[in-house]
Amino acid sequence: MHEYEFLPFVNNKAFIYKDYVFDKNSHRICINSQGDVLFELPKGVKCFSYEDEDVLFASNEKGLYALIDNKGNNLTGYIYDVILGGMEEGFFEVKRDGKHGHIDICGNEVIPCIYEDGTFFSEGIAPEKLNNKWGCIDSKNNIIIPFEYEDLSVCSNNRICAKKNGLWGWINKNNDVIVDFKYQDLVSYASRYCNAFPAKINNKWGLIDKTGSVVENFVYDEFEYCSETGRYYAFKKKKHFALYDTVKLKFLTDFIYNEIGDFSYNHFRIKKNRKYGYIDIFGEIIVEPIYQDAEEYFSEGIAIVKLKNKYGAINTSGNVVIPFEYKSLFTSHDGMLLARKNLNGGFIDRKNNIIIPFGKFNYFPKSFSNGFVNVWTMKDGDFYINCKGEKLEIKL
Repeated sequence: MHEYEFLPFVNNKAFIYKDYVFDKNSHRICINSQGDVLFELPKGVKCFSYEDEDVLFASNEKGLYALIDNKGNNLTGYIYDVILGGMEEGFFEVKRDGKHGHIDICGNEVIPCIYEDGTFFSEGIAPEKLNNKWGCIDSKNNIIIPFEYEDLSVCSNNRICAKKNGLWGWINKNNDVIVDFKYQDLVSYASRYCNAFPAKINNKWGLIDKTGSVVENFVYDEFEYCSETGRYYAFKKKKHFALYDTVKLKFLTDFIYNEIGDFSYNHFRIKKNRKYGYIDIFGEIIVEPIYQDAEEYFSEGIAIVKLKNKYGAINTSGNVVIPFEYKSLFTSHDGMLLARKNLNGGFIDRKNNIIIPFGKFNYFPKSFSNGFVNVWTMKDGDFYINCKGEKLEIKL
């Protein structure tokens, strides 16, 4: 059993908790990447952070949340049911006593917790729910879209996806109707460069443009997002998928794939006849579908694949860069991969050089974070090591 809980480093900070089974008065501390203790947490409090956030999130024994700064100062008090990470346009979403609102990075409640539900700010407005109807407010809590809709989602280019009488359409920030309310479903998010958007009528999907004109007829059974920007979608017809480009307004492949994955390093993972490979942004096959398994995303230019029950890795050209000799293989950060041969694990680099020998440690998770990973041995218990395998000395 692990006596301590070592959380991953995020933004060059990490939290260490001692299991109360062992010590009721144990340290609960935040350290930096030099091993210095930045601050100690009160008893019963746990803290965490998100990448690229300048503040931390804490919860107490009652399950209530607070925003704290990097010195451990409590900015809000433990008053919130939840604080959602991922600051959007300067605000975090919060809930207090079941009501939705927003706070800024200093902990000020700039939008009071008075709404039944809500989402994040986008393009200067945020959808909120009041009296069982949705509308939109600005950052000063002024009503921009009246509370008269069954659902709302902010799009790009002054468009808002709205639901009325069970059907979806588009409105603008003046509450003018751009596209009539006639769709069973309508995709709300896409970048400003996209020229077509998935919509659903009579249980079939098609594509419309920004004015509501039909770009692709409503003949498709389903679709999958293939990029965060909304440029690429995979449409399904008669059990097979094809890749569509909403900027070029055309299908890039035929309907021949069992699966098409997300965009990564100008590639999409595909599955055909139970085997995996990759195609490029033109729909051309870059890596033939010959693998038993394959990562959906390339990480630092490589993807882990499985062949003849062994794992290795390929680059974006499909060349094998790590031979197929591992029982398991996981991408990590900082140029490392966690590899296992038999029961022993170690870390290798992207040229298959052994960085941390197999079997040196009894336990470690899959990934380095900010240059460190938590390991455990029978002799020394839990501790952090760096990418060279050196122990981080914590200055308690």
